[in-house]
Amino acid sequence: MVWALGKKTTAEWRRALTDWKSKTKAKAAKLRMAQEGTGGGLSTALPLTDCEKRLLSLMGNVAVEGDRGVIEFGHEIGEEEKHTVEYAQEHHAVEYAQENDHDYNKSSNSLKKKTG
Repeated sequence: MVWALGKKTTAEWRRALTDWKSKTKAKAAKLRMAQEGTGGGLSTALPLTDCEKRLLSLMGNVAVEGDRGVIEFGHEIGEEEKHTVEYAQEHHAVEYAQENDHDYNKSSNSLKKKTG
């Protein structure tokens, strides 16, 4: 990324950084899609620079790839995704139960405080 010389206001710097993050995330997504695609051959996507890699590491995986356990409003999911979401919810409930002295009932998907 080439930074413009001269003075920028706070708002201009904020916009420049937001644009850089957005473009870097889009570039990473394009690379990921090329790697996951079929057909072989060389990728036509440009590799990430060291500076872009550092930016992505600072932003974290969820910011870059999204949280796979979260379903977007209005987004219909397939059976495979549904099982992944159900597993994630159950796993979270089991962890919560263990950490907070509760019992988890899988059949009713409920938590109950342990007694005595």
